[in-house]
Amino acid sequence: MASISEWLGKQHTREKKSIKDLEQYMTCSWNYYDENNQVIVIVYRYDPPEGKKEYRPFDVKELRFKEPDVRPLYNIPGILKSDKVVLVEGEKCAEALIEQGITATTAMFGSNASPDKTDWTPLKGKHIVIWPDNDEAGKRYAENAAKKLSDLGVASLTTLKIPQNKPKGWDAADGVLEGINVEEFLASTPCINLPATSTPTTDILKTKRFVSFPARQYLSDKSPMPEDIIAPRILTPSGLLVFAGAPKVGKSDFLISWLFHIASG
Repeated sequence: MASISEWLGKQHTREKKSIKDLEQYMTCSWNYYDENNQVIVIVYRYDPPEGKKEYRPFDVKELRFKEPDVRPLYNIPGILKSDKVVLVEGEKCAEALIEQGITATTAMFGSNASPDKTDWTPLKGKHIVIWPDNDEAGKRYAENAAKKLSDLGVASLTTLKIPQNKPKGWDAADGVLEGINVEEFLASTPCINLPATSTPTTDILKTKRFVSFPARQYLSDKSPMPEDIIAPRILTPSGLLVFAGAPKVGKSDFLISWLFHIASG
């Protein structure tokens, strides 16, 4: 088939192996947790003898192997507890630093991560050090992440300059295996200081503050009731209610049921 494709002028691509074919070659896995310490994604690594290593994410909520539409960062519970976070390339590197007492994270798929599909918000307001792999892919990963973090707004943002005596592909996990003192390495290694935040370009972001209130606060409000109330302090004429929630949690069913009860009195 490859020769026919080439004869037709089409590039032959290797078929993606099924999970069943890869099962026997699974070498490790990493759990991605949300802010409530619940597992939301499990990333499996497979090392088939005849090919390159492969990573497949399992979406716990949907109970199937698929890439989440919005990809979480690794070690969210740890990120939320720390002001300083080291962003590395891949779960293996993140775990190597975590075992050394360093708060570390990575974007899913490492250097192949999609910056636009990654949820960077847990890093907002943090002091971030990017520790890239010592290769071109690592450099691109660091640059893409730095741009997103600068747009997000972090307390400080630096990228480590990997020492010239380190081999190509050298990463944080290699450093730990070498027995380096990670804290000393982070403190003594030259860094590239980057803009920690971008300046908003629209006047509305500079001058307007958007204030929101939870429904509980409205329901406990003792101020005079407005005229022509539709529902107690929730739906008012010319008013706006924003009803939000995570995907697939039943927002539509709840809203339909709620409106039905309002309509029926």
